[in-house]
Amino acid sequence: MKTLLTTTALILSMTAAANAFAATSPALPVNNVNDPVNHPFQQTVLTSCNAQTFSCVATFTMQASMTLIQHVSCVWNVPVDTAVGSVTSAELWNASSGDNNWLPVSSWSSSNFGFLNTDTYLFALGGSTVDANVQLASPGANGINCTISGYHN
Repeated sequence: MKTLLTTTALILSMTAAANAFAATSPALPVNNVNDPVNHPFQQTVLTSCNAQTFSCVATFTMQASMTLIQHVSCVWNVPVDTAVGSVTSAELWNASSGDNNWLPVSSWSSSNFGFLNTDTYLFALGGSTVDANVQLASPGANGINCTISGYHN
């Protein structure tokens, strides 16, 4: 019985000590070390496309040492006699690292405009180029206007 009382007293004293420590411990600030970028940015490119090719490319040059692209929106138009549905794919491509994200494509009905507006997640280092590339089933896009946004350090 004496052993049981001693063990119970020891457990109670340890619990009281732990509670006292927890009650007096200061809160510690937490930094997200995995988020190296923290300044918002936005960059827009308007370019005409080569009417003889099957792609239309908006090229962005990254200025900051590290950039996280979190959103991309583009609009392009094709000649009136070309169906907007002839867009086969669109991607955001980091030419320096080879990383890419495939992007969903939409169109306005009864129109010769196509667009994309989506979230993405692509890192790029300073000096690298990132392309918003729209692939067509037939040549002839007139131009593309793209905006990327996210954060840089």
